[in-house]
Amino acid sequence: MRVIRKGKTKDKILVAALHLFAVNGYDAVGVEDIAAAVEIRPPSLYNHYKSKAAIVEEILYRVEATFAKKSIYQDGVDFSKADEEMLFEMAKKHIMMLQGDPILSSLRKFFMIEQFRNPRIREMQIRYAHIGPSMFGQRLIKTLVAAGRIKPVEDIEYVAFKLTAAVSVIINRCDTDPDYFDKGMELLRKHICDFWAEYKA
Repeated sequence: MRVIRKGKTKDKILVAALHLFAVNGYDAVGVEDIAAAVEIRPPSLYNHYKSKAAIVEEILYRVEATFAKKSIYQDGVDFSKADEEMLFEMAKKHIMMLQGDPILSSLRKFFMIEQFRNPRIREMQIRYAHIGPSMFGQRLIKTLVAAGRIKPVEDIEYVAFKLTAAVSVIINRCDTDPDYFDKGMELLRKHICDFWAEYKA
């Protein structure tokens, strides 16, 4: 999934700005910093975007447009025949995708920093980092129950939380400590093994 492509100067500006915002925060980055990162002069940058705020607006627009077309949570996968191993591989693939894409990685860090100062980013952070995984988890649990893969459960939201919370924890830890990935995968496999043992039909 590509929120921003790296080809044209207009897109290179977005990539550079997003990285700088993720590392330093929005207020600490100037137009001159962004221009220098792209190796253009500030007046040339203004030919593409009128201001730093316009760059942020374009980033947020791209995020909304991308996620409106395709979910980050693998909605097209058929989980009706899922087992313990498939759940682990699905979660691992999701984490690897987020960690392996520098644009998505910078985007998450930027949102984490700016959610406390920008209401629109806070709303998007809640939607994509919290509500999105929760809703996906609930759909997954419903599918597994309906297919007879796991036992019926009374509180789908809670069971979905039990399954998916570890993924969010590992993603957040790897954002600050990439070397944690292998340990995270070890713990994730144990977590899903325990989950499957508790709920399998």
